[in-house]
Amino acid sequence: HLVNELEQTLAAGHYKQPPIFNKVQMLMECYDSSTLDYQKYALRSGGNMYTRNLVKKTPYFTLMVLVWPPSITSPIHDHGGSECWLRVVSGSLEERFYETPECVDSKLRMRFAQVHASPAVCFINDEQGLHAIANPSDSEWAISLHCYVPGYEECHAFFDKNNAQKGKKCCKLAFNSVDGVMLEDE
Repeated sequence: HLVNELEQTLAAGHYKQPPIFNKVQMLMECYDSSTLDYQKYALRSGGNMYTRNLVKKTPYFTLMVLVWPPSITSPIHDHGGSECWLRVVSGSLEERFYETPECVDSKLRMRFAQVHASPAVCFINDEQGLHAIANPSDSEWAISLHCYVPGYEECHAFFDKNNAQKGKKCCKLAFNSVDGVMLEDE
């Protein structure tokens, strides 16, 4: 079971030690999504936004399933100091990489974009810059599994590509569902 293996692996030492880091990568790559055990967590909201669904939060990691409606894009964001492994469980997702702004009023410049189709695994951390995730399909939904090590409580999102500081907002981590149960809108 992925959750148990992640917990055992990450409890064994610092996640940046190569054997531990590589094992997390391998676990995400080898996750068997054909068992459909993720579907309990793949909940959709009534709106036209992606949903963030908590699978497990431990002192070592936060594991969540995100469900992406067609043509939806996340804000450009950092990861609050966490490492992030993203596994495309179904469909395809486009990852758009941005330079970290050098001055407060800088424009956010996209470095490149890459499409990841299921069962791809990609990795990002704040050292690599900022990114946004998009569902490039105009008709198909996508589902992704995210493992954040360590888990984060807040990150920065950027809502104005022409002025990084003006559009920068601190965002608290929030979930649409926890353990397969949809939360009430607040």
